[in-house]
Amino acid sequence: MGIKPNQEHVDLITGSGGLHAYENFARARNEAAIRAGLTEDSIPFLQEKGPYKDKIYTGMQSLDETRGWRLDFDPTDPSKAVHINWWFKPDLNQPRVRYKGMIKIDKATQDIYWDILSHFPKHQP
Repeated sequence: MGIKPNQEHVDLITGSGGLHAYENFARARNEAAIRAGLTEDSIPFLQEKGPYKDKIYTGMQSLDETRGWRLDFDPTDPSKAVHINWWFKPDLNQPRVRYKGMIKIDKATQDIYWDILSHFPKHQP
C-alpha cells in the first residue's frame, strides 16, 4: 500500500464512463473500508467534531474504535470538498502511531453530501 504512519495519504476517486458522484461515493467508501481494515462487524461512527458532534452518524468504525472512516465536507477548502477520511491505529499502547488518509469524491457537491448522509442510520441520544 505504501502508506507511512502519521502521514496523511490522499487519493481522488474519479468517474469514468459516465460514473456520477453517488457511484464515486460508493467506490470511495469501499476503498476507505479496505484501507482502514474494517470487517463486517463494524458499527456506525458518531460525528466527533464540529457543529454536528454527537448528533449524526457519518461513517463506520470498528467496535474498538481503532479503524474506521467518515464522510466529510469542507466548505472552506474547495480542494477537499466532499471526501472520506479513514484511519487505522494499530496499537492502542502507542496512540500517536496511526495510519490515515483522505479520499476525495469527484463530482460530489454539498447537496449530494447531505443526501448521502440522509441514508445513514439516525442517532437517537
